[in-house]
Amino acid sequence: MTDVRPAHGAARSLALAAVLFAAAFALPRARSESAEVGVQPPASEQRSSCWVLVDMDSFFCGACLDHLLEFSRAVPARVQEERVRGILVFGGSAGPEETRRRAEVVRTKWQGFSRANDIRFPAAVDADMAFSGLLKAGIGVLVFDARAGAVRRYPLPVPRGRLEEIMRILVD
Repeated sequence: MTDVRPAHGAARSLALAAVLFAAAFALPRARSESAEVGVQPPASEQRSSCWVLVDMDSFFCGACLDHLLEFSRAVPARVQEERVRGILVFGGSAGPEETRRRAEVVRTKWQGFSRANDIRFPAAVDADMAFSGLLKAGIGVLVFDARAGAVRRYPLPVPRGRLEEIMRILVD
């Protein structure tokens, strides 16, 4: 099978991640008390968030799934629902139709796995494979720290001290 990603795929992934970082603070927010459409909370009310990159190509690796489960069990359900999002990453394919089919399989696998294991955060399929280069760099979790105005990355498994750090950031 031929890899259809351009040679500059890693650079493209990093550029996309930078754009998404800027948008990340707008994703999970505290509910606004205003009913007015389009009203944004002040910067001081921005909430930290987290993206979990899930390598679906190694989804049958029991140890890998154990690390994902440990992480999701450590994050309170409310925080998962409000501040955590998943990105389901999978490798290249032979063409657009095959990519579309694989994306559907990935989505279905995730839905069953997340329901069976009470994982509360929603996840989206990385259909354009924008994050595949980042995942190969060992990224498991991206944490967007609103207070520090920074993004931090943590590979899975997350050591106990780092997990506590993530929880402090997410439960601000």
